[in-house]
Amino acid sequence: ACSMLARDVKNGKITPEDITEEAVSKKLYTAGQPDPDFIIRPSGEKRLSNFMLWQSAYAEFISMDIL
Repeated sequence: ACSMLARDVKNGKITPEDITEEAVSKKLYTAGQPDPDFIIRPSGEKRLSNFMLWQSAYAEFISMDIL
């Protein structure tokens, strides 16, 4: 998303001031999809591994040893 926005600035399609939270959200692969309410991580790991970081900002994170 950020690379696409940077390219748009470089090509003169937008200005740096046009880069907002909404602009970033619209460029994500998950644009138009609702943000997750829960992130369930099996295996006991307590990290996201950079999975859906933007979308999961307000999600509940559940870590369990097995499903």
